[in-house]
Amino acid sequence: MKTETSPLLRPQIDFDRSLAEFQANVSPRVIEALKVAAEIHKNDFRIVTGEPYLNHCVAVASLLTNWGADEDEVVAGLLHDTWEDHPEKITLDDIADNFNERVSHLVSGVTKLKSRRGEKNEFETLKKVTKESFIERGVALIKLADRLHNMLTMEGMSPMTQERKARETLAVYAPLAESFGLWQVKNLLQDLSFKYVEPKRYSLTTEMIDGDPRLETTFIEKREEELQKLLAQNGIRAEVGHQVGGYWEMAEKQKKFGMRASAQPNSFAEISDVISFRVVVEDGELADCYKALGIVRLFYEGKLMKQRHNDYLGVSAVNGYSALHDTYRFEEGDIEVAFSTKSKESFNNWGVVSLDKEELKKNPELYQRKLIFTPKKELVFMEIAARGIDVAYKLNPLLGLRAVGIMIDGKMNPLEAVVPNASEVEVMFDRDQTRPKVECLEYGNPSTRRWIEHQLLVAQRDEEVARGEEMIRSEILSERGILNIVDLDRSLVDKLLMELGCWNGLADLYYKAAYGLDLKLVGKKMDELGVVRGRYTSIQIRGINEIGISKDLAQIVNRFGGDVRSKVEKVDDRDKFVVRVLLTIGYEAKKKMEFELKEKFPDCVVI
Repeated sequence: MKTETSPLLRPQIDFDRSLAEFQANVSPRVIEALKVAAEIHKNDFRIVTGEPYLNHCVAVASLLTNWGADEDEVVAGLLHDTWEDHPEKITLDDIADNFNERVSHLVSGVTKLKSRRGEKNEFETLKKVTKESFIERGVALIKLADRLHNMLTMEGMSPMTQERKARETLAVYAPLAESFGLWQVKNLLQDLSFKYVEPKRYSLTTEMIDGDPRLETTFIEKREEELQKLLAQNGIRAEVGHQVGGYWEMAEKQKKFGMRASAQPNSFAEISDVISFRVVVEDGELADCYKALGIVRLFYEGKLMKQRHNDYLGVSAVNGYSALHDTYRFEEGDIEVAFSTKSKESFNNWGVVSLDKEELKKNPELYQRKLIFTPKKELVFMEIAARGIDVAYKLNPLLGLRAVGIMIDGKMNPLEAVVPNASEVEVMFDRDQTRPKVECLEYGNPSTRRWIEHQLLVAQRDEEVARGEEMIRSEILSERGILNIVDLDRSLVDKLLMELGCWNGLADLYYKAAYGLDLKLVGKKMDELGVVRGRYTSIQIRGINEIGISKDLAQIVNRFGGDVRSKVEKVDDRDKFVVRVLLTIGYEAKKKMEFELKEKFPDCVVI
């Protein structure tokens, strides 16, 4: 059954397609820039479409206007290719004289951020250019508008060129947009790239999401109306709207969630920000966000997913995003309800372009970005003050957890070192490190601190789980001839867990054991399930891996009449092996087998 969805469900790409449209509502200074661009590009045409090149300049300037760029940025958008394409007709000094120094600076910055002859891609260009200066707001906006219009006009290009440009956009320009808080632009760039990079997956994703029951007009209108009415009844002045997640972003989340087994691999039902209902209160009423959250929680009692709450209101994300998030489970699928203020929500959608000039002047370094590179040709846009530990967590939270130092341009540095712009970094890590460094909480950015706090909680729980596992092994399993409970039949283990109310698996059992679960009760339940003393024997051998070990072990067990119930074999990356066997065998035969096993394998345990 086809769902009825709103035609305006997703943000539209709005820009003027003609000179007449563009000229209708712009300043005399922008008109003057348009005349200059028209004169410089009068004999230029786009290679694929054959249309006048000026059309591209107008599209870029129009996009910038609609995004809320200032007049200098719009003027520079019109002129962004003039100096590069025709240095014989116009110089940067000419641009400065006719407009101002900032416009000249912006045109220069955008021109530098273009692939030059002999350079394979934008990656190489960025590496050279960012050594000269940080990436500032105006240059980023113009470059993003330029790339967005180029992505919209790729139909006539070869498939190879389309894919190359799309991958470049995903690797460079979507992260650039995200780093400046331009959520809308990021999603547009990702979705336009998606159809060229993975056309089959793109088709499947769009079909599934567009047919999602949460995006039906009736579902959206019902949720918005009930939230609006609920908040008004409780004295909260707020506007309620919605946002729909980008196709690429949702597809990538589905892939990650599926790999973690935290969502169905071929469904978007558990991905809550397929649709996000936005509750936006008046500026100056920040406390109303928390009040509204409490009111909604009471109203949707029973649907709240308590473990899926995020507070970016108290401490904003690194790119400035600021809101409270709750997830609710409906029959149609999970939804996100977010709470923010008007000005914060404006920044959430449009980042730096939502700020006025005074705000930008107060802390200009907050709205500049440095670019960090890795030997694997990964790149990340970071705030100016970002340190080594922030880069590690940005690349991969697991890498951050294991990080012990950072190599910056070939020199070893501590994790607290501020990473210079355009540096090549390599995170040095300890594979055996299972806890993040607590001292990093003192100097990491907000995102880094959130990850560390989360990982510390997980590590603490893991330590308690390990303590409980050892208690059960030493006090319950060993006297029953078992080294690891997973060696028992799966159905038997599941029955034990159900009997003890451990609905989340063995980790629940171990955690409860660490915190006072009566181990005598565990033993009694195992006896009732037939796991009694004298029934089982376990063997574990370790050593350097070599051919024939499994065969030798099997021959000894068989010779003494052992009946193998389960066998686990592992070899690590250092070529060390461990073999664990659960079997049944008579008492006398067990003693003889144990003697021979220990003669053959020096590191051998038999219980």
